[in-house]
Amino acid sequence: MPSFRRGRFALGGAAMLCTLALAGCGSSGVMHDGSTALTYDGKTVTNDQLQTAAKDISAFVGGPVDPGVVAGRLAIGPQVEKYAAQKGQSPITASQIQAQKPKAELSDVALKALEVDALISTLANNGDLDNASLQALTKKSDVTVNPRYGAWEKGKGMVADSDPWIKATPSGQAAQPQGQAQGQG
Repeated sequence: MPSFRRGRFALGGAAMLCTLALAGCGSSGVMHDGSTALTYDGKTVTNDQLQTAAKDISAFVGGPVDPGVVAGRLAIGPQVEKYAAQKGQSPITASQIQAQKPKAELSDVALKALEVDALISTLANNGDLDNASLQALTKKSDVTVNPRYGAWEKGKGMVADSDPWIKATPSGQAAQPQGQAQGQG
């Protein structure tokens, strides 16, 4: 069974890669296309696809999974798959994931994130992947993340950004609708 639990991917000591508490994440590297959640390895994931995947995975594992965590798994996926092949580990397939809960409805993005998570867990359980190895893999990944979900740091993976991703208006007050004075309804 994949290791998504309580909104996190579990990987022993390497769980830090994608554990992301999103109480307002990042503004650095703002993506200009607001519908894009993530780009990695020549692939693009939209906000809708990422949100749907997080919802599907949450239902699949029986607990909340944050979209930023899903983005982190997708982002590291290509590097983990190459690493697994070097270690002689076969990839985890969508049918293997789906066989765990045949009636579960999973989007393609959710299936991909679950495949990567299961592969990471398998490699870790076999002693082929540890925190240092996983961090090294993040250095090889070219990833852009919508600040809504966090930030990607080479050598660390997904991290929460210190700045809120939605900024207040410069005056600190919301703009007034035309024709209404402040304080009148």
